[in-house]
Amino acid sequence: MTHNFSLNMNRIVIKLKELIKKLPFVKLAIHHIYIYVIHPLGLLNLGLYTTFRTLKFFKLKNNIQKWKASMRVSCHIIEKGLTMPDKRLGFGQERVLFVANEILSHLDYKNLPEINIAVGILKEYDKIHTENNYTLPFKLQDKIDDVINSYPEVASLSQIKVTIEDYFSAKDSSFHTFALSRHSIRNFSGSVSLEQLNDSIELALTAPSACNRQAIKCHLFNNKDIVQKILSYQNGNRGFGHLVPQLCILTVDLRMIGTNEQNDIYFNAGLFAMNLSYAFHFNRVGSCMLNWAVTPKKDKTLKKIAGILDPESVAVIIAFGAVNDKIEIARSTKMKLNDAVVYH
Repeated sequence: MTHNFSLNMNRIVIKLKELIKKLPFVKLAIHHIYIYVIHPLGLLNLGLYTTFRTLKFFKLKNNIQKWKASMRVSCHIIEKGLTMPDKRLGFGQERVLFVANEILSHLDYKNLPEINIAVGILKEYDKIHTENNYTLPFKLQDKIDDVINSYPEVASLSQIKVTIEDYFSAKDSSFHTFALSRHSIRNFSGSVSLEQLNDSIELALTAPSACNRQAIKCHLFNNKDIVQKILSYQNGNRGFGHLVPQLCILTVDLRMIGTNEQNDIYFNAGLFAMNLSYAFHFNRVGSCMLNWAVTPKKDKTLKKIAGILDPESVAVIIAFGAVNDKIEIARSTKMKLNDAVVYH
């Protein structure tokens, strides 16, 4: 009885489907409902999923991963200050005080590399100011001294000082040696040639892309006024931005990205950006990645200034140019293999 009922229902459903297919306005209506209702709702759900996940884990307190990220960012800011072309003594005092307090209040983290790196950087900060007879505020110096006395075994973490020839000496070496020799450059002496630029971009175009869609676009700027105007909207170039001669704004065309593929925007841009960074290094061009994390208003303003089409999404800005004869480079100590890999 039940079996016969199911068979009859299946026949009815099949006949209804066949009938609907014969009614052109029904098929068209379903198509429009999908395009204008179901599809947008799916994209909205995807956006909400990403947003709520970010908010959920961003707001977690007493989380060691969040603490590590905070320390790495703060230490990198101090490192950059130690290598600026126009070094300003007494820089970053609030940041230095924050790092010192974090070190002293987390003695249970003493074996973590973030602590040892931070201690080494503070010792270098203290060393440079002492050598230049610069007196730091008593409260700050007292905290730095406490850190130094608490970790006598940790050495000062000096930054990298090289000549231009040393920096580009691994150009024809093995990839292992070549990759280790590349660093972000913030000491620029001028512009590079169009030939160096074109050769670098052609080499970078060998980067893989999702389904070979190649949705990236390089927007290049050589005009000093426009470069400075663009940099005024980016929040990571303080101390060296005034010396940046050329910029690349890397975008991804959203018209070439499919449903549920929002991550491909930054996946494709990231692949190309790293390839371009290596290509720049190969062609004796110094470069520095500048993140683009701003409000929608700033994003729209930048695109207007730079003449970037609305369907293109800005992924990253790259400062580049000719390198000084003598340069200082932030050491930017990297994670160890075991901290970066999860073996399954």
